[in-house]
Amino acid sequence: MSKERWLRYYESVLSKDEIERARKDDHAKRKPRPCGFTVHVAKGCSANCLYCYVTTKPKRNPLSPKALVYALLLNTHFEVGKSFVAIGAICEPLDYPDYTHQLIEELLKLGNPI
Repeated sequence: MSKERWLRYYESVLSKDEIERARKDDHAKRKPRPCGFTVHVAKGCSANCLYCYVTTKPKRNPLSPKALVYALLLNTHFEVGKSFVAIGAICEPLDYPDYTHQLIEELLKLGNPI
């Protein structure tokens, strides 16, 4: 399915508030990193690993998994089925296993490598 069709799909299932918040989200605007698009399930981590630079308590992304994927689709640099998606750059995704699972399920629909 094309990017435009995916955008229309998510616009049909998200509330106006979710759409507006997704449009303002950083995922909708920033350029990809060399590893691809870093998708932030949260900011922070509860593991407190000695080697890690992430030391704040985790706070889950306020967007729903569907709204987060919609934000990615809004990004002009994001290509459906091609852009690489990296999850967990500034967090531990397993701090929020249900959210992360739902997000991965949504991303898999697009066919992008994760």
